[in-house]
Amino acid sequence: MAVAAAAEERRVQVQEDSGDSEVENEAKEDFPPQKKPVWLDEEDEDEEMVNMMNDRLQKDMMKNTAESKLSKDELQKRLKEEFHHAMGGVPAWAETNRWKTSSDDESEEDEDDLLQRTGNFLSTSATPPKGILKMKNCQHANTERPTTARVSSVQYHPRAQVVMVTGLDDAKSLFQVDGKTNPKIQSICLEMFPIFKACFSANGEEVLATSTHSKVLYVYDMLALKANSCASRKRF
Repeated sequence: MAVAAAAEERRVQVQEDSGDSEVENEAKEDFPPQKKPVWLDEEDEDEEMVNMMNDRLQKDMMKNTAESKLSKDELQKRLKEEFHHAMGGVPAWAETNRWKTSSDDESEEDEDDLLQRTGNFLSTSATPPKGILKMKNCQHANTERPTTARVSSVQYHPRAQVVMVTGLDDAKSLFQVDGKTNPKIQSICLEMFPIFKACFSANGEEVLATSTHSKVLYVYDMLALKANSCASRKRF
């Protein structure tokens, strides 16, 4: 009797195992097979890489000769690093997902009050205090990249310790102002475009430039490191 009971128990166990395997097979059949690409084109993969040697600005961002080619994602990260270095960190206007605080509400109320007033908003001038004024010579802002022609514009960035110097040698340069070495952040040269006047945009993200020999207005995007031109009738 014991042998018969053991044989019956084993038969039931085998049936249960086979039933489980059938359920697993049915579950696998419910999922569609994973599709594989029919063709892998090596040229498509090459298109994802950017040749850093073709552009002078991109070439300056290379850390070593092994970086002659970078992926688009790596290039985007490098552009952000260059911009953050130029701005001394992430400026407030470049931050995303900024929540509106009570101080923002107060500043808007102050602006509303300012717009509702009329009259002179500037205080009267006053003479400096008597005594000795201490002065010291500081390093020129554009020491690391002096202009080869007359300087046409000098302006400080509205939200960062950065100064812009432009000249009639077609060049625009940005410098980090530290009062000691004033390291150069970057320089770009607009070919055949002697810069007559240049200034930062109100939000500090762009540089606008006009020339003495052209009616074109150049708009330089400091985030994308790209210069775009558009028609302009008069200089500003």
